[in-house]
Amino acid sequence: MGVMNTDQFQCSRYKCRQCGACCQHSPGWFAPDEVESAARYLSLSVENFAKTYLIIDSIEIPSYGKIEVFAPLRLNRFNAPALPPLSRADYLYRFFEGPCIFYQNDNCLIYPYRPLECKNYYCAEIAGSADDIGLTHEAIALLWYNSALNR
Repeated sequence: MGVMNTDQFQCSRYKCRQCGACCQHSPGWFAPDEVESAARYLSLSVENFAKTYLIIDSIEIPSYGKIEVFAPLRLNRFNAPALPPLSRADYLYRFFEGPCIFYQNDNCLIYPYRPLECKNYYCAEIAGSADDIGLTHEAIALLWYNSALNR
């Protein structure tokens, strides 16, 4: 698998304050090739990383159909995964708000290798304007779609 260039998505206007506001509500989606780096960072195989921390989410995009992506699990009110790892997210799961499985003790366990969506999250507390909205689920899903075409 080749390394994908995601530099075009790097948002430099607002720097993350590492306050955890976004991490406590809805985990960001990984872009292609990011799972491998995060797994290595935690000294895990990709398989064990996925079986411990990830869920398969999806989005339906006209002209492309359903595109599946990897996303960190959300935790429920008992601090346990809201669904079993590697489950496919359902309609109800998408409406459930819960902290990201990587957000522990007010820190991200994989911060240097956090998902692309997290790196580009629009933080209204910092920006104060929706003009600089972060990456959308649709944009990340299209990265997965294009990555699959290039294999």
